Amino acid sequence: MKNVEQTAFALLQAEKRRKELEIETLLADLRKDPAFAAAEGKKLQLTFQAARLRSQNKPIGQLQDEIDKAIVDFRLALAAHGKTEADLLYRPDCPVCGDRGMKDGTLCECIRRKMFELLSEDCPDRVTDKKTFTKGDLDALPEGDRDAYRNAYNLLKALASKFPAQKTSIFGISGPVGSGKSYAATVFANMVMDKGHTALIYPASMMNRLFLSSHLAPIERKREILMPLEECDLLVIDDLGTETEYNNVSLPYLYELIAVRAGKLTMITTNLDESGVLSRYGDRIFSRLFDRAAAKWIALNGPDLRLRDKPRQ
Repeated sequence: MKNVEQTAFALLQAEKRRKELEIETLLADLRKDPAFAAAEGKKLQLTFQAARLRSQNKPIGQLQDEIDKAIVDFRLALAAHGKTEADLLYRPDCPVCGDRGMKDGTLCECIRRKMFELLSEDCPDRVTDKKTFTKGDLDALPEGDRDAYRNAYNLLKALASKFPAQKTSIFGISGPVGSGKSYAATVFANMVMDKGHTALIYPASMMNRLFLSSHLAPIERKREILMPLEECDLLVIDDLGTETEYNNVSLPYLYELIAVRAGKLTMITTNLDESGVLSRYGDRIFSRLFDRAAAKWIALNGPDLRLRDKPRQ
């Protein structure tokens, strides 16, 4: 998380410096015009004289009239180049923090957005950018399914609010095709990333190919291939049970990944029920996935939302 925060601040400072350089370059070009350079110099000279007199508690008298005329001449010199004083002022992108990234000792929303963008770049397999569940999610469902989904969404929001201090290390979402499992998991991942934590969403088939790549790789590269899966704060395994099974690879590597990630949250979506998971993956993996002390499962048994006309909002 700290590296992401540092990168976000570095990008913010780089953009701030770019805008400052644009102003400096503009001024340098304007000063090539003797008329502008003279007008600017006169304004600065008189303004400095007035400031010195004020610091000595002396009246500036008619000097103010000279300053006013110098300001008019300066603006006319700018206008001759199609510019105004506003073109020489730094205008922050964020009016809240002035592009400093902090407000009242906490991270500004602009930095949080930048961190989310950075984290999202490493999480391309997202089906939505939404960071919370909305009324539109429930409106897209048949009325009889809304209470169950509302409870599920509230549970996920509560889990995200505790992350990464939650006690659960396995969170499973089961249900038929198109019932919104991947959507719910992605919204949850977005909520986690919005807090500045790393998340990866891997379709089970893609993860399985990584297992095979690691299995076939030279020994010095085996760990490197799977390290992102092992070390991310949140791992979402999407559509578990749809992957092709590779003998001596798929099951042992899945078991090892789950074991290595003990204490970190792994979220799983699957069309399989408990008996299906047991039949497909065997006792050892089943025991890890349904450990009563560390695992929580919910079911989304609604209709295929991909076939419904009413979109989420």
